[in-house]
Amino acid sequence: MKVKKKWHVAILAALMLSAAGAFYYEGKPEKAEASEEQQNQPVIERSNEEEIKNQPEEDKSLETDSTTNEPAEVTEKQQPEQNVQEEEMVIRGYTYFRLMDKEKYPKHAYKIEAAEAIGAEVFAIPYSDVYALVKDGKEIGAMTVGNIQTHPAYLDYIKEVLEFYNQTGLYHNLDVVLETGATVTVEADNGVYYEISLMEDGWISVQYR
Repeated sequence: MKVKKKWHVAILAALMLSAAGAFYYEGKPEKAEASEEQQNQPVIERSNEEEIKNQPEEDKSLETDSTTNEPAEVTEKQQPEQNVQEEEMVIRGYTYFRLMDKEKYPKHAYKIEAAEAIGAEVFAIPYSDVYALVKDGKEIGAMTVGNIQTHPAYLDYIKEVLEFYNQTGLYHNLDVVLETGATVTVEADNGVYYEISLMEDGWISVQYR
């Protein structure tokens, strides 16, 4: 089985992308001719399952006291911190903000709706093209311009976000790659291009333009 090597590219490269495709302005992928710069677009670095398992345990200071069986007291300072955590998430040392308001971010509605369909949420680094798909506090997918990666259990997210590419068999080819481990490349006469590969950690990666 042929397995594509995992790419490692720093997040800072994604932060230097043009503001035209940034946090507030990037829209749903459309058929377009790719420039040389887009063809060389790097894949974003993300955490894997082992990194998630090795994360330090959550602070248990707010749990019920085991000796008194009474709830621990929550101070006024602790409560605001809990509220912030609901809207922010630190991944690989970078702060991502929750991006689930379709009215506030209408051009990201398709990402949000696809995430809702699988019970997940979209987080993003502000003013960048770097997004994370999060479910139950764990990163299950990552996105940037021209690339999307997910755990194989969430292929439906890729299918929904890249629905346009199914005109050249994207859905079927995703299943082929998952079953065989082969890399599938499609380049159509109408300019549609994508490459699907199985990464070393078992995640599915799709590069497209």
